[in-house]
Amino acid sequence: MHARAMIIAALLLSGLGTASRQESPAAGGSFQISGTAVNALGGQPVAHARISIVSTSDSPVLFRIGSSGDRSVLQTETSAADGRFTFRDVQPGKYSLVAECRGFYRQTLDAHDNFSTDVVVGAGKDSENIIFRLRPEAVIFGRVLDESGDPVREGTAMLFRKGVESGDREIRQRAQTRLDDQGAFTFGHLQEGTYYVGVNVRPWYAQHNSNFLQRGSGPQSTADPSNPAKENQDAKDAALDVAYPITFYPGVTDSDGAEAITIHSGDRFSADLSVHPVQALHLRVSDRAQVSFTQRIFGDIRIASNLQMNGGGPNGREIVGLAPGNYDIIVRNISQQEIANQAQQNPRGIGELMSFAPVARQKVTLAADGYLDTSDEPGTIAVSGTVKFDDPQSIPNRSSINFHNRETSSDIATGISKTGELQMLRLPPGKYMLNRMNAEGFAITSIAATGAKVTGRTVEIKGPGPVQLTISTSKGLGKVEGTVMRDDKPLGGAMVVFVPEDPVNDRPLFRRLQSDSDGSFSALRVLPGKYTLLAIENGWDLEWANPEALTPYMSKGEALEIKPLGKYKATLKVQ
Repeated sequence: MHARAMIIAALLLSGLGTASRQESPAAGGSFQISGTAVNALGGQPVAHARISIVSTSDSPVLFRIGSSGDRSVLQTETSAADGRFTFRDVQPGKYSLVAECRGFYRQTLDAHDNFSTDVVVGAGKDSENIIFRLRPEAVIFGRVLDESGDPVREGTAMLFRKGVESGDREIRQRAQTRLDDQGAFTFGHLQEGTYYVGVNVRPWYAQHNSNFLQRGSGPQSTADPSNPAKENQDAKDAALDVAYPITFYPGVTDSDGAEAITIHSGDRFSADLSVHPVQALHLRVSDRAQVSFTQRIFGDIRIASNLQMNGGGPNGREIVGLAPGNYDIIVRNISQQEIANQAQQNPRGIGELMSFAPVARQKVTLAADGYLDTSDEPGTIAVSGTVKFDDPQSIPNRSSINFHNRETSSDIATGISKTGELQMLRLPPGKYMLNRMNAEGFAITSIAATGAKVTGRTVEIKGPGPVQLTISTSKGLGKVEGTVMRDDKPLGGAMVVFVPEDPVNDRPLFRRLQSDSDGSFSALRVLPGKYTLLAIENGWDLEWANPEALTPYMSKGEALEIKPLGKYKATLKVQ
């Protein structure tokens, strides 16, 4: 069954029991879905749970949990005192079961990350006596206090979770929320797991005057020992010219030192923390430089920075309000005047103007005031290229390709023009995986390069000369329907993994699914390539895109080559 991104964003673990005899269909060829809602921790019946069925037969359902008014919801029932629920007059097909109940997070049947088990209804299918194991929600809450012990009201709290959702064990951001007027935050409806909390806040009293560039040193210093009154005023102003670094529970400013919060179903955890100001930075940049700042935390998560941009013209502009630290910056070299001219001529063209402005990306460590050099990072290599589409008339609007460097955890998306030309960009030496193509219905079939080495979907750039890419695509993705078997019987709730022939260099081809109640699975929109298909019964904590972790299972997998628009059947023995 497909991952339904919007439906599962808030969903997590539940369970599916053994189904028994299917009731004879009622008049008109309809069936029923029935079962019992129980507490996963002790097995007690759960009364008053609102359970809905959503059809998933035709396509992945874009359904937001809890929006009972959505047309996708076919029926909703409330569990009885003994936890029983029944849906009658159900037509043959596949259905997702969604449960809501006080004290439990919203969840689907047998949910794992972004997957769950659909109930298959029809002649010869078991869709009754389902055990819907509901896990109680957990909550993480807290307050943010400033250096004086007063609540911080300006900013957001962020929640991160460690898991294997993307194939490797990594930390990802799961939610964020504004602080209330008491500096409080709450993250509710959580499944059990390992979490981290951070806050991105700013002092309410901060004032960033523009006369502090290179404070206390150099020819632009404003310090004047001969004028005590001015010096005192400067000291007062400097005391207000501050920022808060991103801070993590229990009060550290480096994500490597953040404390892991392990919670179980039903837990309530208090994560209070305090923030402390540091002197804010003042940076000058060229008027042509359109600069965005992000801080990288937990390896590969980027958080937008709190800053202000002042001034403009021949003397450039000033960036204020940043705390010292390590930043990623993206620079688009285009002047404010060019943007203003475009706004007058054709406001809708501003996005395209920005998209095709020369781009540079840098990692910088900012520790003091000064001029920020936004020219190309030393040692970067010019990359250009062409994307070949089957039909030039079919090139999607605003399409792009993403370059991902796993070693540095950096991503750069570059646009594709209406003629198939890649937006010019500059990249430091390294191995880049073309892991996402934002072009509906198209898939990369091959990559050729001048000035770089290509292996699968990985391009290795060494320099010193420029790189020219030729990227061939095809319109048409594959479809695979199959069944997971255990001892000659269909098995629901198993993890299905599509492992590419070259798992290191063709990582974008990995695919994960979950089998439905009758053991079936359906993979739409599969990227063409050669695969080994695996079915693993208890693999949900496995690093499913890590070749070493998959080695014990590969010899018993099923080989399958997917071609554009190909349709395939597969039967997998569970391991």
